[in-house]
Amino acid sequence: MNRSERGFTLIELMIVVVIIGVIVAVALPNYTRQVQESRRGSVQSDMLDYSARLEQYRAQRFSYAGADGADGPAMPDHDFFNISLDIGADNASYEIQATPTGSMSGTGVLVLDHRGQSCFVPDAASCTPGDDPSWGSN
Repeated sequence: MNRSERGFTLIELMIVVVIIGVIVAVALPNYTRQVQESRRGSVQSDMLDYSARLEQYRAQRFSYAGADGADGPAMPDHDFFNISLDIGADNASYEIQATPTGSMSGTGVLVLDHRGQSCFVPDAASCTPGDDPSWGSN
């Protein structure tokens, strides 16, 4: 080979590829976790807003009866969670549940009740407000 030719050897290129691979292997899980936390924060905000609208509904009607129908506040629409409302048999309590879907599936259900108690257990299919850790403790 002529000494005047310049370029990278195959070994040098392979070292660069290995370094990039290590960086990606470390960065990708952290990035994924941050995206999941951001989406979880977004649905928590939606649930708190919905809870406030349910309280307004109750203040006007003295009951949560019918809050899950056409006369009730609009249910938040979220891309990565299915949000549902369960009104207690006494029409004086409710529980809002956000079940992850799509790329968020299996990351844990979020629940908020009429007392403002929340719960979230990572990777769990359910939780109980007041018994399981709240949103802020994870």
